[in-house]
Amino acid sequence: MISFWLFFPINGFLLPNKKDEFYTANFANYERYLNAVNIRASAKRQLYADINSLKKEMIEEDLTLKRRQIAEEEAKLRQQLKLKRATWHPLRGIEFERRLAELFEDGGCSVDETSVSGDGGVDLIIKTDRQEYYVQAKGHAALVGVTVVREIAGVCSIATSKPVVAAVNGYTEAALVAGDQLGVILLDTDDLIELASRGNIETL
Repeated sequence: MISFWLFFPINGFLLPNKKDEFYTANFANYERYLNAVNIRASAKRQLYADINSLKKEMIEEDLTLKRRQIAEEEAKLRQQLKLKRATWHPLRGIEFERRLAELFEDGGCSVDETSVSGDGGVDLIIKTDRQEYYVQAKGHAALVGVTVVREIAGVCSIATSKPVVAAVNGYTEAALVAGDQLGVILLDTDDLIELASRGNIETL
């Protein structure tokens, strides 16, 4: 079978065109050809340098493409995990706060994480185009009680931000009643999954 090559000149010699589909496969043959022809040593060195440069460029382009593909697959996997209850239920403490922050960031929100202690009950400050929210994240195995709801409501009573509690394992009946009375948004695992399914989070 005859393999046709596309050539372009470098320093007076012909080098295979990078876009030719046989280019990579015939690197070795072309190098053997260079060894066989009678050309100046300096010109031969330059031709080898040009070949190596093109090899490096092709490798870098391939690595860039693979990195992009890996990043896309990781993003898809993160999104799939957010849509599963089993992803949220085991989360505790700082880990839950970070996953919650990631959820809102992926939804196009601005997210500020407050200090670990002395935050007045506020773990995250979430801003959408329409509203700012003070969020208390509760990665507890037990149901969240009424005290937490009252605490975040008190913090927001002197602010324009809306109070939010996010809990991975739900609330006591008293907490649910207090949430309704005090205007506190209570998010559970199902709510987090619903938020994760949105393309863009504009309101809670």
